[in-house]
Order: sequence, then structure tokens, then C-alpha cells
Amino acid sequence: MKQKGFTLVEVLIVMAILSIISLICYSALTTTFKHQSIQKKHSQALIEMQRTLLYLERDFSQVFNQEITLSEQNVQLNSVQNDTLLNIHYEFGSTIKRQDKTDMKKITELVLLKKVSQFKIRALDNQNKWHRTWRYQNNRNRLKAIEIKFSHPYWGKIKQLLAI
Repeated sequence: MKQKGFTLVEVLIVMAILSIISLICYSALTTTFKHQSIQKKHSQALIEMQRTLLYLERDFSQVFNQEITLSEQNVQLNSVQNDTLLNIHYEFGSTIKRQDKTDMKKITELVLLKKVSQFKIRALDNQNKWHRTWRYQNNRNRLKAIEIKFSHPYWGKIKQLLAI
């Protein structure tokens, strides 16, 4: 008489094989989720850095009539964007902040980048001299460029030269 069904040894072998396959699938799935989380953090950090550099480049490249006041921790400038004269103020410390002070009743503040250190800013005039501070004056001495340097824990040392 033939038996129909599986023996206990066959069932145990199938269970062991399924357990090994399940363990491999679980390991692959957790690794995928971990990599997805790391990729999301990397992507967010990249977006923040790109946005910061984009704002800096746009504001400085569209400066109106060289109206820039520069100190070691902040910059004030007038920038023409979309046919509007904007009064922009940047603060540099452990974060890079951009404030639009065009309408003093409604100041718009953006925190562009956090965890910034070793921040340095300087201006290059038309006589090729670098200045740590600068105040707009209606004279022959004009600015050619602004250099911004800082360190970020994720990106390392960043240096941006912005033509005016």
C-alpha cells in the first residue's frame, strides 16, 4: 500500500529551506530600507546645499548699483529680481540665514544651511584688493566679486566665488 503525504523528515527539510529563504529575504529588505533612509538624508543635504548656493549666486549676480554692505558676520544688499528691488540681508554664523527686508512689516526669513563653521567672507574691488568689510559708497572704487568660504560637517570645505 502506498502512502499519500509527506514524511516528518521531508516536512522538516522544507521548513529549514523556507526559513533560510525567509532570513535572506528579511536581511535584503532591511538593508534596502537602511540604504533608502541614508539616500534620503543625502538627497536632502544636497538639496539644501544647492538651494543655498543658488540663492547666493542669484542675489549677488543681480546686485543693484553695487549697493552692498559687508561685515564678517552679515551682508546687506539691494538686488533686482523680476523687476522688483529687494533689500536682502544674509546672516552667517552656525547657520546661513537669508532675510528679505523689502517690506519691513513682513520680513521673510529663510534658514538656508545649518551646522556651518569656519565661515569667512571677503570682497574683491576693481583694484584687485581683498576686503573683509565693505560699505557701499558712491565713488570710483567698485566691487568685482565676493568670496564665501565655510565648512559643513557633511560636505567639508566649500568655497564660492560670486561675480558682481
